[in-house]
Amino acid sequence: MPAKMSKTQPLITATATPVAPPTAPVTIAPAAPQPVLNVIPVPLCWGLVVVSAAILIIEIWNYIS
Repeated sequence: MPAKMSKTQPLITATATPVAPPTAPVTIAPAAPQPVLNVIPVPLCWGLVVVSAAILIIEIWNYIS
């Protein structure tokens, strides 16, 4: 059964709303830095990345051969 086409209702126009006056921006205090991230030395992080990459390469090498 085909849909019956009928005239559509007119679009509803929005009423004018009062515009709020601009407010001054609120300054927010910067968050305290995370102390846990500052405790871990950067060379240790790079060492872990190198060891992980070496293990991954060894695993791929063993899979291929």
